[in-house]
Amino acid sequence: MKAILIFPGITIPGFNSFGSYRSVDANYIAHGLASISAYAKTNGHEIDLIDLRKLKNWNHFEKIIQAKNPNIAGIGFMSVDYEPAIQAANIIKRLNKKTKIIVGGVHPTIATEEIKRDENIDFIIKGEGEITFSKILFDLEQGKDIPRVLEGEPPDLNNIPWVDRDLFDYRGELRTPFVSTLKKPFVTINISRGCPFRCTFCQPAERSVFGGKVKRRSVINVIGELLYLKKKYNFRSFLIHDDLFLQNITWVEEFINAYKTSGFTQEFICQLRADMICKNEKLIKKLAGIGMTWAMVGFESGSQRVLDFLKKDVIVGENIKASEILKQNKVKIFANYMFGIPTETKDEVWETVKMIRLINPEHHSPTFFTPYPGSHLYDYIMDNNLSLMDTYKKYDRSTASGDKIKGVDYKFLREVINDLIPKKRFPQLRNIVKQSLKHIMS
Repeated sequence: MKAILIFPGITIPGFNSFGSYRSVDANYIAHGLASISAYAKTNGHEIDLIDLRKLKNWNHFEKIIQAKNPNIAGIGFMSVDYEPAIQAANIIKRLNKKTKIIVGGVHPTIATEEIKRDENIDFIIKGEGEITFSKILFDLEQGKDIPRVLEGEPPDLNNIPWVDRDLFDYRGELRTPFVSTLKKPFVTINISRGCPFRCTFCQPAERSVFGGKVKRRSVINVIGELLYLKKKYNFRSFLIHDDLFLQNITWVEEFINAYKTSGFTQEFICQLRADMICKNEKLIKKLAGIGMTWAMVGFESGSQRVLDFLKKDVIVGENIKASEILKQNKVKIFANYMFGIPTETKDEVWETVKMIRLINPEHHSPTFFTPYPGSHLYDYIMDNNLSLMDTYKKYDRSTASGDKIKGVDYKFLREVINDLIPKKRFPQLRNIVKQSLKHIMS
C-alpha cells in the first residue's frame, strides 16, 4: 500500500521555517513518524512525507494534496500541534472524502475521546504505532473491517528497523546541534522508551503511550546504529532523546565499554536525574571520559515542598550536589526548571532562583508549568477550575507561550526569569522573555 505521513509541527516554528534559523523545532526529525515509516517500508509499503515546516502556507499544502491525491494519510502529533494536525485532516477530507486518515502519537493516545468527535478521523492508534499502522495498511488493502480505535501493539525495540531518516530532509538536523558548542554534523538517537518515575506533571500520560515498563534497545543494537550513522553522516556529536538515560546501570556500563571499543570519540548530550547522578558519581566520571560533554537535568524547583508536590522524589540538596559532580567532571549543565507550578508561592519562586544561581548552568531552560492532558496535575487543574488553556498553542512550555493557570502572577515570573538569565550568555532567550513581557503588559 501507499501512504503519506504528515508532520504538522508548525505551531512553534511556523510555516516555511525549516532550515531558516537555528531551531530544533524547525529542523529536527520526528522519531515516531520515522520509525513508523521504517517499519512500514520493511513490510513492503510505500511511504511518503509532507513536512509542513517546509511549506509556505495552507494553500501550498492543498496544492500538494491535490497533486498526490493520497488514498491513506497518517498524522502523528502532540497536543501543541493539535490545531495544524486537524486542519490538515480537514483539508484532505474536503479534497477527497475517500482518503482514509489515520492519527496517532501522544495527543490521540491521551485525548482519544476528543479525537473521536472529529468525523474526519477514520482510525486512531493509541500508544506505539509501528506494527499497528502497518497492519492497518494491509487490512485496508484486503478490504477488511477495522475498528476505529486500535491499541497499538508494542514492538520489540531490537526487532524493528532503525528510524527512517531519509523520510525527512536530514540536512536540518545535521546542522542544528542541540546546543551551539556541540560539533556538526549532529545526529539524534533513541535508546529506550518509557520512564519509571512518577512526576505528576508527566505521569500517567507518559505510561499511556509507552506502557508501564521501560523498554530498552540492546547495546549491540545501539552501537550498530551509531556505526551506521558514522559511516553515512560522519557525525561529530549526538543527542540521546530518552526521557532518562541513566536508568539501568548495568546497561550503561556495557555501553561505555562498547562505545570505547568501537572507536567512538564523538561527544554527546543526554538527560539525567539529579538523584541518579549523586548515586552514581563514578559512572558520571566514566561517561564524561567517553564524550558526555553536556547533561540535561530536570531540577524543576528549589523548593522542597514543591518538589514533593510534583512527586519528583528528589531533594534540593541532590540538585545542588548533582551540579557539583557534573562540574567536577567538566560536564556542562543544560538546566530545566519550572515556574508557575500550582500552589507555588513567590517565596518558593525565589528559592528556585537561589538554587539556579548556585548551580550556575551553562544553559538555562526555564519553562512555565503546562497542564498536559492525561497527567495527574492536569486533573488537579481541571478539578479546581484553574485552567487558562484556551488554545492548543499554549501547550508550548516556553515562557512566551501565554498564561497557563489561574492564580499565577506571570508578569512577576517573566521579570524573575529575565533577571535570572545572564545577559551575555543568553541574549536570544532574554529577548524572547522581554518580548513576552512587553506583550503581556501592553
